[in-house]
Amino acid sequence: MVFRRVEEFLIRSHTYESVSKGKVKGENVYAAFGQTTGGRYLVIFYIRKSAGSIVPISAREMDDKERRYYGKQKESY
Repeated sequence: MVFRRVEEFLIRSHTYESVSKGKVKGENVYAAFGQTTGGRYLVIFYIRKSAGSIVPISAREMDDKERRYYGKQKESY
């Protein structure tokens, strides 16, 4: 994914989850679950820096379990 698309995806995503503590204090790893404008279900892993910026680590298609999780979370809001 191009950085601009990652940024748009993170703005549109409604489900976020803390994945693990980062190596640097206050810079934890998160996952954002969402659907692209083209209909793809993606999960993007990123680090939220202490200064407020975001560093994408990886992006991939959701697996079946993640899609069920996302569907349940989406129903709740």
